[in-house]
Amino acid sequence: MPSQGSRPDLALRRGIELLQQSGEPTGDLLFLTDGISDEALRRLLESHRSEYPVSVLGIGTAEGSPIPLAEGGFVQDNNGNIVVDKLDEQRLIKLAASAGGVYHRLTHDDRDIDYLLAAMKTGGSTESAAETLLTSDIWREEGPWLILPLLPLAAFAFRRGYLLVLMSLLLPMPETAQALEWRDLWLTPDQQAARILAEGSPEQAARRFEDAGWRSAAHYRAGQYQQSLAALNAID
Repeated sequence: MPSQGSRPDLALRRGIELLQQSGEPTGDLLFLTDGISDEALRRLLESHRSEYPVSVLGIGTAEGSPIPLAEGGFVQDNNGNIVVDKLDEQRLIKLAASAGGVYHRLTHDDRDIDYLLAAMKTGGSTESAAETLLTSDIWREEGPWLILPLLPLAAFAFRRGYLLVLMSLLLPMPETAQALEWRDLWLTPDQQAARILAEGSPEQAARRFEDAGWRSAAHYRAGQYQQSLAALNAID
């Protein structure tokens, strides 16, 4: 940034201008911040347009920490006191919910980016984001194991009379309630919860999620913002 300041409403307007100049009728905007004041939140929501959802990546911790300066020392206020910057998630969650986006706290792995990108690709839908990430997780974790039982069958595929049998075994079967229960045996609790969330039951999903980030997202989708904050605070 060229200078210090905090005018997210002006940043939003500039982001919308850049999208419009590029000829994009719609687009997603992402704020990376540790907090926002009530006045700034009000101005930002007044400037918001529904065709440009705003998601938020929260940076920092609830406990806060001093802000280091490049030349050494820490940022101080007008009275010479060291400024302790804290993550204000309650307002950031409100911002994302009011602006058609989603919220996630910065994590040490790719969970934050994967979640935000999945939600953006699905129009800000937490449920669709859960389904997208669930599908990729299943194939990444279980894909090799699903292939192993097919290897002995593949050995017979070139023998006369066996190819048709092999093809019939590979054909998709209609899903039933019993098949769903069997399929769930392959899923981790988080994957089961992601499926429940994708089916539109965020409260039930929140009770099953073991991952604190996803549990927070489920509470967030259910409108349980205090529980969402509590789950975020459990993230290391």
